[in-house]
Amino acid sequence: MKTYNKAGTKERLFEMMNGVNKIKLNESVAPDYVVINNIIEQIKSGKLKVNNVTNNLNGNITELSLACSDNSNHFTAYLTFEITFNQGDDADAGVYDITDVKLVGFETVMNSHNYVKTFDDNTINQFNLSYGENLVDFVENYLDVDTDNETENITGIDEETATLVDSIIKNKY
Repeated sequence: MKTYNKAGTKERLFEMMNGVNKIKLNESVAPDYVVINNIIEQIKSGKLKVNNVTNNLNGNITELSLACSDNSNHFTAYLTFEITFNQGDDADAGVYDITDVKLVGFETVMNSHNYVKTFDDNTINQFNLSYGENLVDFVENYLDVDTDNETENITGIDEETATLVDSIIKNKY
């Protein structure tokens, strides 16, 4: 005679699902640091769009903040990274080498349910240990380390030539 667990218990539910539907139920939930990685992968794939990018530069460290949401704005994620970089010498002016990237803040908001989840430091540290080496390629798409805030002379035209061209165009119209 087969003995079953008491009706209404979790164990009985598992027995029924396995016996009738041949489904093996699993109670485990993905750790939060895996959830963070999944959201970053959704940003990379375009399933979540980046709405706002903020770069706060302080010496050779910048804080990069991203606000991302799904197409229907039901879900929003806020990511904050701390990025350490080195600037090349005079020969490499304008060239920056990212030496370290760490996620320092992560928050998700379910707009339709007014639910906010802020991830704690232990979860963020676990994420950095597990996935931190993959962050450089991700953040370089959003990073702006222009320390001089000057417009780059892309065309190679000097100031005098640019002024002459601008005056000709102005006088022509």
